[in-house]
Amino acid sequence: MNRALGITLYLLFLIPLSQMFSQSGQLLNRSATASYGDQLVYGVPSEHPFLINPFEINSTTQREILALIFGYGLVKTEDKVAAPPSLIARQFAEDNSKTWHIVLKRNIIFHNDVNLRNTDVKFTFELVKKYGGYILNRRFDLTNVRSIEVNGDLETVFHLNSPDKNFISKLADIPIIPQRYYRDAMIRGYRIFSTQRPMGMGPFSFDFRTQNILSLKYHLNYYSGRPFLDRVKILFFDDQQMMVNALVNGQVDYIELPDRITTDRLFELMSNKMVMFGIPRRETLVYTLLFNVNKFPLSEPEVRKAIYLSINRENVVTRFAKNVGSVATALFKPDNPAYEKTLFQDTYNPRQALRLLKNAGWVL
Repeated sequence: MNRALGITLYLLFLIPLSQMFSQSGQLLNRSATASYGDQLVYGVPSEHPFLINPFEINSTTQREILALIFGYGLVKTEDKVAAPPSLIARQFAEDNSKTWHIVLKRNIIFHNDVNLRNTDVKFTFELVKKYGGYILNRRFDLTNVRSIEVNGDLETVFHLNSPDKNFISKLADIPIIPQRYYRDAMIRGYRIFSTQRPMGMGPFSFDFRTQNILSLKYHLNYYSGRPFLDRVKILFFDDQQMMVNALVNGQVDYIELPDRITTDRLFELMSNKMVMFGIPRRETLVYTLLFNVNKFPLSEPEVRKAIYLSINRENVVTRFAKNVGSVATALFKPDNPAYEKTLFQDTYNPRQALRLLKNAGWVL
């Protein structure tokens, strides 16, 4: 998936080669029997503040870290991380998709050794319906949910105001939190996440946190199997250069760099000490320059048009993003029904830009 405006959202892992070779210098056999133990130190850019709130996600880094603690919800949309087994044992719709029945799997356990039950599902979605929430630019929309009821200890029934054949997708990636542990959230709202120790069902549980470190330890009873790592330590860095330096100096085990050019240059210098590989990302980022068009000279349409015609976007993409990006002309992709192709027919034409300015009275 390409980033708009010339940068592909391409995840690049840089891993020290020392972790891939045995003491004898031989490349480790990837098919060898897996073993448990050790820790992974993950370097990420600092986010101020970095909030441990699973229902208000502002960055991909925050989303991925919190998913390690709280899990991935009833179902998970596709992204760079392989989807864990669904929490749903069975689902079906009735009344022309106005009533949805979801039956949970058994033996799914939170970090406090409490089993997941349908009351947790009901509580979670009633909480989200009351206070809202979002993951990046996707806002949770439960306005169509009229009521939620439970049958037994595993079945949850969603009653909708109008039919929705894709209702399950509306619930994707919303982590289920334990009702008993977070019961005060119905009154306190999401402030509870800043005062109460994080509690989820993900592969790792909260260990401790400082200003620049977040430490997670393995969840022994994780429903998809005990993680191979004993611990994941996230180190936050104030800028990308500090993060790269930490990788080079052996302070972190891997980092993610969205800039392919920077990564290639780093790999050229350190190819004998680390491994690099890329993973396409689903989300698209749009990079733009915003101008105040209410003040002169950008208040004049001819000036704005001239600027548009004088920038060779294709050349920018070719020089700085090679084959991993594309030009963005709008927030929508060209294959989106909302994209109006007739508005973006003009291409790079510096001569026409000069003519526009001269005709508008500019002396060049």
